[in-house]
Amino acid sequence: MIINSHVHINPNENCFFYNSYGMKRFLEEMHSTGITMAFPTLNPKLEIFRCPNDCSFHCVSKKINNNLQNCNCSFQNRHRVCVEEKNGKAMLSCKTCGMVILESSIDPLREYNISLIEMTRPYRAFVKPLLYLILCPATLQNEIEFFEKNYAGEFTGFKLHPWNDQVSVADFRIQPKDFSDRQVLKHHTVSPTNTILCNLDTASRINKNVIEAMHNAVKTSQSFTRTFLIHTGMRDVESPENAIEFAKKNPEANVVIAHAAGLKENCLKEIALMENVFIDCCPAGFMFRSKDSSLENPNDIMKPEDIYYKALDFLPTSKILFGTDSPWGNSEEELAIVRNLKVPEKVRNQILFKNALRVYGIIRLE
Repeated sequence: MIINSHVHINPNENCFFYNSYGMKRFLEEMHSTGITMAFPTLNPKLEIFRCPNDCSFHCVSKKINNNLQNCNCSFQNRHRVCVEEKNGKAMLSCKTCGMVILESSIDPLREYNISLIEMTRPYRAFVKPLLYLILCPATLQNEIEFFEKNYAGEFTGFKLHPWNDQVSVADFRIQPKDFSDRQVLKHHTVSPTNTILCNLDTASRINKNVIEAMHNAVKTSQSFTRTFLIHTGMRDVESPENAIEFAKKNPEANVVIAHAAGLKENCLKEIALMENVFIDCCPAGFMFRSKDSSLENPNDIMKPEDIYYKALDFLPTSKILFGTDSPWGNSEEELAIVRNLKVPEKVRNQILFKNALRVYGIIRLE
């Protein structure tokens, strides 16, 4: 079994980075690599996070992206949209030119998350979304409660992206979940195989034997833990230290710190002692190639596998989850890296799926 706990899907064709990675390509990648289950979240490069004054809207080159690579303009004008709170509402505005993109009393990502839930619903037995919520005090708590009330069982956790929002997670305290009226979470019940397959455009895209094995090999269980996947990096607003602070303020939640917490040794030491904090090490291939800007002490990392080895030097094997961060990462490469690790098979299985099952409360293996 393999669980991809960190992957992105475009909800429409208006993303401005990796625009071609939609549902069809996502399912094909699952099939071709043998990934059994995935927790997709939205591609954060949605059109609402793009300022109309950004050079990339008007650049004569058709191959540029939001980082203005391959731009042919005489001057490059890069704009950064950020999240703010104003008069009790969420506001997206451009830090560069000051343009207000939108104001809303609800999370502007709600419609995109609902779309993600609906587009993955036919595959719910093995596709369980993470909902990307903006970091705005006016909307975050309400949005969590909205989805827990109206879409219970249709998702497996939440994604927070401090860099995309330009907001630190450190000061957010989420009110604990009320378990007085527990609902049976639908995502813990595996749908009939035939129902899943008849909803696929081509049934051969998903390995029917894999799905049937899941029916026979797992027991359903209930989990009432909130889990947050938090993007981190080397810049201040996205630092793993901020994610650790969020986990301290929200001890009732499980927190998965993305991108190996930059392999910051002080963070890894702290994570090892925190019951509710975990990491993923993806995309290890991409992080290795950009190690000078992605990792602390990059000279310690001589190959992608070293990212996992260094994490394992500091963390219990129960703390590391597998992901690909597709389309930024490559699923085949990320799987090859884990398969190349010189570790006991028990540890490899913990990384590939057992830790994710436990952290996200999906199913309990007997």
